[in-house]
Amino acid sequence: MNSTRKVVILASVTAMTAAFLFVIHHSVPDSAQPPPIVPPATAAATAQTSAPMAATPKPMSRDAADDGGELVDICGVGKVRLDKDDPSGMEYVGNLATRAGERWIATLQSSSDPHARAAGLILAGPERSEAVAQLALQNADPVLYGLALEACGRTEHPGAACSQISPDSWAQLDPDNAAPWLQVALRARLHGDSAGEAAAMKRAAAAMQIDDYYYSLYAYAQPSLPAGLDAAGIYYLSISAFGVAVSGAHPQYTEARKYCSDEAVHVGLVADECRALANLFESAGATARDLGMAKSIGARVGWSQQRIDAATKYLQALQAELETTEPGINGERWSCGALSASNAYLSDMARLGEIPALRERFERSGISVPERAQQHREFVEKLIRDANTR
Repeated sequence: MNSTRKVVILASVTAMTAAFLFVIHHSVPDSAQPPPIVPPATAAATAQTSAPMAATPKPMSRDAADDGGELVDICGVGKVRLDKDDPSGMEYVGNLATRAGERWIATLQSSSDPHARAAGLILAGPERSEAVAQLALQNADPVLYGLALEACGRTEHPGAACSQISPDSWAQLDPDNAAPWLQVALRARLHGDSAGEAAAMKRAAAAMQIDDYYYSLYAYAQPSLPAGLDAAGIYYLSISAFGVAVSGAHPQYTEARKYCSDEAVHVGLVADECRALANLFESAGATARDLGMAKSIGARVGWSQQRIDAATKYLQALQAELETTEPGINGERWSCGALSASNAYLSDMARLGEIPALRERFERSGISVPERAQQHREFVEKLIRDANTR
């Protein structure tokens, strides 16, 4: 991938787990900027792979001098002595996957599928935002408008094409989607247009779906992963793409929380609209953050404590399902079995979406929500103990 872009990788848990943990334990902030996806318990374990993914490190044998980090067995590579500054091995695997990542992005950018092409442009870096906007203008496609808005928002100096992409134009193309209307409302709020905000929020509350499409970035890119890529490379590239999607600004959450503040929901009409939004986030949301927002707003508009507790435990149960798919959960990290499980989930997530994929796995498990939720809480407690020990 683009060597100037820094991909945040967690040493003890991946971006998927960190994002999910944040949703369960934290409310969504008022800031228009995305919140950190690292929970306090694992913040010390965060590492960044900022080096260009060009060099290909040579695996070291078990007989190599023990002057580095941990000796691990990476599926398809062999025994590797990790650098002490790379305890998770993510930077090492990232270096191995550099050329495959470059091929992946090139393939995406030449795809006949405009959604895949937009994903390739976004993964190439913010300097390609203008090209994403041009693609949206050429196709008048709601998905492309949603992607372009996010991409252009990452650009310091938007060009001519980005200046033509707006929440209003997206909402006109996607009128039954709450996400663009929430962004229209946020822009009105920032311009002091209370009437415009109220009108947009009315449309958002009446919508039947909510999707900014940016969380689907990996889904658009996944089918073009290079053929023959080893399991570790698939995992690394997939997590990198998913991390880009998670780190988006997703301003619809900012507006929903501001509009449905503790003070505002005492107004009758606002309360009704926020109640509808909470129900929409819960019923139509496809991400953990959607379910977290449903719970947060629901608590303000009168959800019973029983309903709030049930929503919390359900999120925890889904998180427990995710934790069973992650490399390193059982100390295996880069084993073929652990990577196979994780890549299978990533494939399911690309096919179904984050929450539907976890829900499908949970329903197949036959384990009750309280039991799964307890497993998650025990997992978090262990993370905290291990972090304190280190």
